Amino acid sequence: SPNVAAQPSSRYACWVVDVDVRLTDEASALFPLQFIAQLRFDTATGSLRLVEDAAIAAAAPAGCCSERGDARDGDGDKSERWTLVSRAAALPGLDHMSHQSLFQAAKMRGVSFDLFHNVGCVFAYLDVVHSLFSLLAVDHSAELCSKRFSTAVGALVEGSSRINGQTGNRAKVGATQTSLGWKRQASDGLSVTDVQIALRTMQKRWSEKPRHV
Repeated sequence: SPNVAAQPSSRYACWVVDVDVRLTDEASALFPLQFIAQLRFDTATGSLRLVEDAAIAAAAPAGCCSERGDARDGDGDKSERWTLVSRAAALPGLDHMSHQSLFQAAKMRGVSFDLFHNVGCVFAYLDVVHSLFSLLAVDHSAELCSKRFSTAVGALVEGSSRINGQTGNRAKVGATQTSLGWKRQASDGLSVTDVQIALRTMQKRWSEKPRHV
């Protein structure tokens, strides 16, 4: 319609070019998550499900979806997945490792993704030059996600400390964090120690379940 565009003589007339929406880190993590784990959002529940099951649920009538949901609740929903993603964190000593040695150390300690069962843990972000990393874990429940994530972080800490000639128990992973410069800005001042503390707090809440009399 000719009434939509502003008149050239108007002081409010302008051209909008090169719009950058600047996705957040959390939103950016959804794309590799859906690609690697083959997951889609179930529009009826908002849960993450395997692609085939999500497509079937979206195509089924409303009544059928509720019946399928009741059946899944009874025997456990094998198509549903939970995910846990961390922000970029600093891991001292990571800059002394090559990508090959890092991937080998991670694989030897079970940090991998099972494409057959669609569960596992992968790097969502990795910068060995600046000692930064971020992990993405996928599993059948939130509790299993945190356990898998915690195991992966511990494996990276142990592998990094051994490469640098230290023992895993004595490595002071949080003491040598760079306080200034690009590394701190990219990781928001977050260290691997902070990630481990957050994971322990999360797991402690699940372990302290109320007792039923």
